[in-house]
Amino acid sequence: MPTVAGITTNLDGRRKLHGADKKSLRKWAVANGGKPFATRELALAWLKSQGGEKDPNTAPAPGAWFGFSFEY
Repeated sequence: MPTVAGITTNLDGRRKLHGADKKSLRKWAVANGGKPFATRELALAWLKSQGGEKDPNTAPAPGAWFGFSFEY
């Protein structure tokens, strides 16, 4: 199964967006024990360490940064 990883300040919004695009979305997981990363830079470092596809929507935004991954 293909794997996607990304970072966001809006977990619910990203999950809904990917769920609408990838109907077979499964195994949604939030990185860092479900807690936000301390900085966007730490979230980006986590993202770079992940295999598979990368969610291209990582533009700066205010808020706490979360990492996520899923299969489809």
